[in-house]
Amino acid sequence: MIAVRLIAADLRRMWLATIVLVLLIAMVTALVLALRIGERALVQAAGRAAERFDVVVGAPGSEVDLTLSSLLLRREPLVAMHPQVVEQLLADKRAISAAPLIFGERFRGMPIIGTTAAFATDGGRIKFAAGRIFMAPGEAIVGARSPVGPNELVTLSPDDRRRGPGVRGLNSYTIVGRLNWTGTPWDRAVLVPLESFWQREEVVPWSADDDIIGAAPPRLVMTRVGEGTTRVGALAPPTPSSTQPWMRPLRHVGAVALRARSPADAQSLKDSYSSDVAMAIIPREEIEALRGTFANLQAALNVIAFGGLGIVAVAVVLIAISHLGHRRGQIAAYRALGVTRASIFGLVWTQLFTIVAFGLVLGVVLGYVAALLLGDFFTLSTALVLPIGVNASDLPLLAALALGGAVLAAIPAWIAARRPIVAIARV
Repeated sequence: MIAVRLIAADLRRMWLATIVLVLLIAMVTALVLALRIGERALVQAAGRAAERFDVVVGAPGSEVDLTLSSLLLRREPLVAMHPQVVEQLLADKRAISAAPLIFGERFRGMPIIGTTAAFATDGGRIKFAAGRIFMAPGEAIVGARSPVGPNELVTLSPDDRRRGPGVRGLNSYTIVGRLNWTGTPWDRAVLVPLESFWQREEVVPWSADDDIIGAAPPRLVMTRVGEGTTRVGALAPPTPSSTQPWMRPLRHVGAVALRARSPADAQSLKDSYSSDVAMAIIPREEIEALRGTFANLQAALNVIAFGGLGIVAVAVVLIAISHLGHRRGQIAAYRALGVTRASIFGLVWTQLFTIVAFGLVLGVVLGYVAALLLGDFFTLSTALVLPIGVNASDLPLLAALALGGAVLAAIPAWIAARRPIVAIARV
């Protein structure tokens, strides 16, 4: 009890230095922890967003744009896929389901996406919070975070039509249902039938007047690239035997989302549709690449953070040693009264480790709060909900910081305990 009172008295006497040291330790600890929590939460959230996509196929271009548009519904302009590629995907037996996606305009910042009823509910996995699925052009359903709800009429204004790229659909939609929460950007989307984009157009055969490809759609050449594997190759001129009545309604498709029958089929689909007329990605692979990118970024930021932690550690030791110089008379009195070196060591170590412990605890709180604020900001801008939280995987980091603090506190304590009593008493 006496030792506790002595430590408390010393901390009160040097309250300004104590507060500065606690804040320095807390800020560096918060930075390290917030980076760790944020990186883990972002990868987990992106992985959740990719769960409904085994394979995504689009027109040749940027894989990053295709990933951002399909998973995060970002405003990345996508080139429309060739209708014959879409037709071939819809008939591919390696996929359980194939859902064309048409990226339309935006209503109050919410993307309007044309798709199938099966994809809208992820094959029935996503239940309705209210209402029902759309059944006709002009009907729509919305995600859980949408500000509009069932029985409301969504009418696009001229301002909505001027904002960013997007395929033009109908002028208004009646909301007939609201989906349950998924924690993905699709919670803020307006989902409509594909026919909502095609109804504006007259269904006529392919025409050379409105397409640069020619009077009829070329056929796709399937090239054998390995045993049992084929690839969609270059477009070839149509053959006289081709009687497929290519119709306009397959236009405007920006991507096709596929559910593969097996992981092997997913890889086979990606290989088949990675060519000069199509581009295929496996979203989970893109997320793994994202994980690697964030790991490299986090490693670089951790070097900076731990460098700052090292600077703080040196500052704590120097300030503690300087403070011990002002307490030489007090320590000499303790020694003269018979206090052992071990007791002096314990007294000084406990005082310094108390400062370090307060800094670490405050740093954990500040790091968690900072991660929550960053997660909320990210959710507001992308609708991707980050699962922010401290879990068991963070315990080794916190234990290492606590151990480092204990070793750090031992340095001045050892110096104070090892000094001869005559040297301590000398002023």
